[in-house]
Amino acid sequence: MRYERTQEICEEYLQRRLKIKWTCDSRVDLVDKSLLKAMKKANCIKILYGAESGSNEILREIKKRTNTEEIFNAIKWTKEVGILDNTTFMFGSPSDNYETFNATMKFIKKLKPTISSGGFLKPYPNTEVYKIGLRKGLIENTDVFTYNITDYPPMKTQYLTSDEVYQLSLILAKECNSLNYSFKYLMYRLREEGLKSLPKLLLKGLKVVKT
Repeated sequence: MRYERTQEICEEYLQRRLKIKWTCDSRVDLVDKSLLKAMKKANCIKILYGAESGSNEILREIKKRTNTEEIFNAIKWTKEVGILDNTTFMFGSPSDNYETFNATMKFIKKLKPTISSGGFLKPYPNTEVYKIGLRKGLIENTDVFTYNITDYPPMKTQYLTSDEVYQLSLILAKECNSLNYSFKYLMYRLREEGLKSLPKLLLKGLKVVKT
């Protein structure tokens, strides 16, 4: 999402008096409160951000070109203007360890995203993680066509086995899922899908509580 182009789209949207609701993906370093206000006026209802980690060390390693302060501000501003924030996290970067895992868990609690998801990292070809993983012999499954159909990490880290990555990723996913049933999110789903979605939402919420 380019800043200037997004501004142009929002201005055109208002000029045409459109009523279409829309969502988008963005980077945390490409938004500020002014742009988010314009997006809200233009009927943007949700933005997906790839935060990835709560450790600046890991963000530097994977060349994310963002930091935890930028992530925190982007989510804070998105909430303040009234757009739903959807934030993703991953675990299993080459230098991930118990310390960086705890940093990410602590950061998620501080961030309090309205919608969140988490899981293990998938080292797709030509990414920085893939290059590091190959160089350091960390990738244990190079068949990228299985990455979306398997529930086991294809890569270990320099400090953790793939089984440890798997177990910690489950904890990360559970923490993220537990955030997805806030009052704000439930109201959003009910507005978008109607009362017919209520039984499904309640069932999912109970599953999260039980696990």
